[in-house]
Amino acid sequence: MTTTALPVLLVTEDHDLCERITWLANPVPVLATTPKHLTDQQWHDAYLVLVGDQSATALAERHPTHRDRVIVVGHDPDDAQVWERSDPLDATAVMVLPYDQAMLRRRVLYAERGTDPTWTLAVLSGCGGAGGTLFATALAMAAQRAHHRVALMDADPVGCALQLLLEDVATHQEGDAPDGPDGVATRLICATRPVGLCGGIDPEDYLPLLHVLQKEQDIVVVDAPRGPSPAAAAILEHADLALVVVPDTQRGIASTARVLDWVTAFASRTAIVVRRLVDEAPSPDQVAAALHVPLLGCTATESSVCDGEIVIRGSTADLADTLVSHQFGLS
Repeated sequence: MTTTALPVLLVTEDHDLCERITWLANPVPVLATTPKHLTDQQWHDAYLVLVGDQSATALAERHPTHRDRVIVVGHDPDDAQVWERSDPLDATAVMVLPYDQAMLRRRVLYAERGTDPTWTLAVLSGCGGAGGTLFATALAMAAQRAHHRVALMDADPVGCALQLLLEDVATHQEGDAPDGPDGVATRLICATRPVGLCGGIDPEDYLPLLHVLQKEQDIVVVDAPRGPSPAAAAILEHADLALVVVPDTQRGIASTARVLDWVTAFASRTAIVVRRLVDEAPSPDQVAAALHVPLLGCTATESSVCDGEIVIRGSTADLADTLVSHQFGLS
């Protein structure tokens, strides 16, 4: 494993935040400095730059050149101004401790290797037949079309829906697997039981397999169980985003509310995708407000109102392509 000369640069005048991030990053070395003493060389050489939210304005006043991998870090969950202070820096992301502690530590650990972390998405159905497995497959195939190394992991203990989709996935790869930038065809790795055996991978194998896939792939999409269990909770704890597919029917919304009760207890970030089925149903924004979770997107008719963070009105494949291009709202 190669390491970068300056994996993490921390720009802050907050001594407490400096100590906290140094502890969080251990054993990865962190070079701490202030906006006043920051050099252009440090700004350019660091693989990952962390900026204390209280120092973001002072740093922006120096007009540093634009660069990738700049994360503004706050440690006051009640401070809504942290996002405004990050805007002048055009930061890649804003993270607030302690909620984003696990994600921040993973970014730091990967920075030492000079790589970006694998995105891990757990896709769940809000109720039976909501389309979670189909959407998980669509996301994985969209990531493949975008030339990412991607794995689709079957952790749904009920039914054989993913297995039934695998023949289409395999046919897609045989015929026209897209070539990556280096001319090598990108492949979609499908981790599931053989066709004919119902249910997903054994729960005791969830985490060992997930860790292997996270080391080898750019994106891991997990077709996750919607029922609570220790194994399912472990998947959510190791995912960057839990994405719940919600039909806009009364039954679908009520069932999703019960699923979210336990999902939000383990997932660091949760969002929903609304599947439009009923013309007279609440708008996707109203569904998200009722469930108290962010709306990441919807497959919707032209007449519906849908103003979530990342939204496209159209097919499941269209929405999946859009979410992949926007890095699922995680970057």
